[in-house]
Amino acid sequence: MGKAYENIRAGLLSAIADAAARSSRPHSEAVIELLRNDPAFADEYLRAAEQQADQEGGRDALLTARRHLAAARGEGR
Repeated sequence: MGKAYENIRAGLLSAIADAAARSSRPHSEAVIELLRNDPAFADEYLRAAEQQADQEGGRDALLTARRHLAAARGEGR
């Protein structure tokens, strides 16, 4: 992947970590809130997970990302 991809990925991971650190709630709840409040972030989050699906642990990460996105959209309640 190119430098732009790595910068986007690093920014996404940093935003998730920052939101989780400021919160006393579980990490997944913080991620879901970010996804719910920022559609552009949600698009990039899924794109990054899809691009890493072939790497070790990538399939599980993709499934987790899809669960987070479904929860952010209110699906599966």
